[in-house]
Amino acid sequence: MGKTSTFRCHLDLHHICYLLLGTLLLLNHASKSSATIQELYSMEDQEAYVKYYKQFPGPLQNFTNDALLMVAKCAELTVKEYNNQSQVAYQLRHITKARIEEQDNLVKLQVVVESDSHGYHEMYFEAKSILTTKYITSSMTKAAVIPKKGTHHCDKLSSKAGCTECTLFKRCVKGHVPSHPWLDFALKTQQEIQIDQEFPKVQLLAAHNAFNDRADHYGVLDYCPWPPPYDAACLDLANQEFSLTDMLNMGIRSLEIDPWWCFGKMRMSHASEHAIGCGPTDRLFVYGMKEIGEWVHKPENAGIIIRIYFEDGSDHTKGHDDLINGPIKKYFGDRVFTPTDMKQLGRWPTLREMRNLNKTVLVTSANSYTHGSVFIQEGYWNEYIRNEFTPYPTCGQASSSSVLRYYCDSTNYGPFWNGPKQTGVILDFSEFMKCGIQYPAADQINPKLLETAVWTWAKGQPSQPLTIQSCVFLDGTSHRWYLAPSCDTLLPHACISSSNSTVWVLGSKASYGDINACPKGFHFSLPVNGFHQQKLIEVASNQSVWLNMTSYLPQLV
Repeated sequence: MGKTSTFRCHLDLHHICYLLLGTLLLLNHASKSSATIQELYSMEDQEAYVKYYKQFPGPLQNFTNDALLMVAKCAELTVKEYNNQSQVAYQLRHITKARIEEQDNLVKLQVVVESDSHGYHEMYFEAKSILTTKYITSSMTKAAVIPKKGTHHCDKLSSKAGCTECTLFKRCVKGHVPSHPWLDFALKTQQEIQIDQEFPKVQLLAAHNAFNDRADHYGVLDYCPWPPPYDAACLDLANQEFSLTDMLNMGIRSLEIDPWWCFGKMRMSHASEHAIGCGPTDRLFVYGMKEIGEWVHKPENAGIIIRIYFEDGSDHTKGHDDLINGPIKKYFGDRVFTPTDMKQLGRWPTLREMRNLNKTVLVTSANSYTHGSVFIQEGYWNEYIRNEFTPYPTCGQASSSSVLRYYCDSTNYGPFWNGPKQTGVILDFSEFMKCGIQYPAADQINPKLLETAVWTWAKGQPSQPLTIQSCVFLDGTSHRWYLAPSCDTLLPHACISSSNSTVWVLGSKASYGDINACPKGFHFSLPVNGFHQQKLIEVASNQSVWLNMTSYLPQLV
């Protein structure tokens, strides 16, 4: 069949060599019990597999076209046969090693599979396989789950985030980014104080191409350093380091996902002019929806509003409305604020209204491609690349009436595409928050980056747990929020115009909450986003001022 790719021992990746495979508990399938799977294929199928697997380094890159197709299809069919015999639901996610023994028509494989509970396993397979000009047959003869060998070292961003467990490829295992209490509470505060804002005006930190993460085995060969600039020849295919679950846990509230129909399945893929294209091992769309849905339904996440944005179109999903709407219905159910809900309300809801309805998920497209408008809202914002953004006070394209998304791109394809140069990357959220940008969509989300999105609490604040009697002030020097040791301190009050939410004046110096502190036409308030805070800072002229936190304390104590 041409060239073969042999197994080699990589102790740094804890791969298990052939010499050690004899120690595994192999499941031997005698010919009388082994099922032979036969599948037709076309020349277009072969071209698609060859195009995909030969464009980046991997165990199939040096095979002949026929051998490549046989190994790729054999891997898929063997996992399918294993699922049928073992009553599991594994998806093939990565072929790590492959070898063909031509004299026996035997294919030996080492692969990574994902279970429907989002766990990843290394497996070893042997299968008899025959490729003709019209079809391929495969019959599994051996299968084993390769046991984990020790703890994998964490690399790069996973290490910097303090990840407690990493994968074979040294990336953080889903759910293993430790919590950061100050950051978690600060970002929670920033969402809670927007509770009475209509949805399009709410600032939500966004993860660009959130599905395209190394924790889920995209970009397993990435080696570009972070942050940029990159070596021109380096490879960086994944937009994110951490899983959907971990990014939500960190405080991301807008997940951006690209659904694509390819290789007979609805997948999540970074398929575009500059990307490698939708592939046969890209993660299933249904798995992504299941993972997000599980997070939404956890009791500790009750009431948290999130946005899911599909970059979609007829060329993406090929009219398979059921394969988009079905998983949304199954895993989110009545938690979605639907176009029908919008029509009944007659306007955009506030976060409080969504929470009261127990509809904490809003799903949207960037355009009018909504798969029948069952769950998905039409696009309602304008978007620009990171390189088009300018800091405060010009703020790029921002205005009081605009809803904006600025997105970046950290991917790099050697000399062909350099995302940080051509699109730009977000290395600091602070100016986007200060400008009131609703959806700053960043790559390589991590706790240190998210700290730059905090414009409320100072580090270490609140210095003790809040109560419904707590008093909070904006410090005139650090321009951050502090818990006051006493509510009797005489400070100016932050007074906002009753007719214009960007106009502030300082009320009289008084103890917290003095009903006569604000002049006529103004009322005691607090900034609800970074832009409002910047306007207050300018008026305060380095004076500390009381902030009206009282009505928000019940959600924060």
